[in-house]
Amino acid sequence: MSVGSLYQYYPNKQSLLAAVLEEYLGRILHAVEGACRDAKGLTAAAMAESLVRAFIKAKFANPDASRALHAVASEVQGEAIVARLTHRSQVALCDMLATASDREFSNLAAVSFVLSTTTSGPVQALLMTKAAKDAVDQVESHLALMLASYLNTVGAAKA
Repeated sequence: MSVGSLYQYYPNKQSLLAAVLEEYLGRILHAVEGACRDAKGLTAAAMAESLVRAFIKAKFANPDASRALHAVASEVQGEAIVARLTHRSQVALCDMLATASDREFSNLAAVSFVLSTTTSGPVQALLMTKAAKDAVDQVESHLALMLASYLNTVGAAKA
C-alpha cells in the first residue's frame, strides 16, 4: 500500500498508530473475554488461572508489538483506548466472578478492578525486560496463585 493510500484512511501518523493500538488491545480483550466466558461456573482459583493464562498468552503472542505499542500509547492518546477496553474487560470479569462455584463477592467492580490491574503490571514488566520463557512461566504460576488467594480471601464461601 502506498503512503498516499494510507493517508486516505488515516489523516496522520498518530491516528494510524491509535488504530493499530486499538486493534492490538482488542485482540487481548477478546482473549480475556473468551477466558471469562469459558471459566463461568468454575472455582475462583480456576477463574484466576484462566484469566492469567489467557492474558499472558495474548500479550506474548507478539512481544515486540506489545513493547512497541506500549511505548507509543501515550503519544496517540492511548489512555482513552485503554480505559474503554479495560472497562469492557472488567465487565467480563464481573460476569465471570458472579458465577463462581465456591465464592460470592460483595463488590464485583472492586474485585474485577484489582484482578485486571494486578495482572497487567507483572506482565508488562516481563515484556519490558524481555524475560525468558521459563521466567514468564514462573510468573504466570505465581500470579495465578496470588489472584486465587486474593479471590478466596475477599470472597465469602458459598453454602
